[in-house]
Amino acid sequence: MKQKIIGVFDIGYENVQLVLREGTGGEFHLYPEKTVARIKVGAEQESWKKLVAVLHHEVFEFALTRANCRYLCREDISGDHSAYKFFFDHPTFSEVCAKASEFIVEALPLLEKEWKKWAKK
Repeated sequence: MKQKIIGVFDIGYENVQLVLREGTGGEFHLYPEKTVARIKVGAEQESWKKLVAVLHHEVFEFALTRANCRYLCREDISGDHSAYKFFFDHPTFSEVCAKASEFIVEALPLLEKEWKKWAKK
């Protein structure tokens, strides 16, 4: 699978690598190959704002997961990722927003530059 490492950015006190990859959608990996955590977003979006929406989703979900706010019913044997539930209070929401914003603000200029190169190919 074709991919491009955009860089490593802070989410709070943690370094997280951002990768632009083939396809659409996105995902994150908390402990990939014993290195820094990683967020991957698909480059083949219809528009820049759709790519930013995928990035936004993954960064917020990552930060909520690290804040112990993401839960999965253990009786769900399907393994469906849409079964996750999130529970948090307003102070936690504020903290997650601050951490996610830190990552997004630093990553967006570099991601946009690489996405434009990708789209030309």
